[in-house]
Amino acid sequence: MPPGGGGGEGAQSGPNLPALGESAPGGTRSVWSKKRVIDELYRIIEQDVKRTFPELAYFRLPSVQSRLANILAIYSFQHPSLSYRQGMHDIAAFVMYVFDHDLFLVEDLSSLETACTMATSREGAARESRHGCV
Repeated sequence: MPPGGGGGEGAQSGPNLPALGESAPGGTRSVWSKKRVIDELYRIIEQDVKRTFPELAYFRLPSVQSRLANILAIYSFQHPSLSYRQGMHDIAAFVMYVFDHDLFLVEDLSSLETACTMATSREGAARESRHGCV
């Protein structure tokens, strides 16, 4: 997340933030003008991310907050007609949570399957029966 983000009154919708590719009133958009748009977008996103599912410790992790903010910002940059809308953080957070936790479940099931396969083989049956697979 860019430094200096967070805080504020509440998320704004996309139309209040010009897209990165839009021209400034007198010509092309300057680098500094684009940076201001990016900083403002991150500020809005970060204030929503900090309020995401406060009852879950997972969403208090700085790495999770940073990843969620980056996902939302990248989506906004790639879809300038939609940009960022209040509530997108809840949808993205739910998907992230399910994906991360299901990934761990799949890894756990995969290692359990390997243990059970070893336990049911002739060589591993006696050694691995304590895992409850046979």
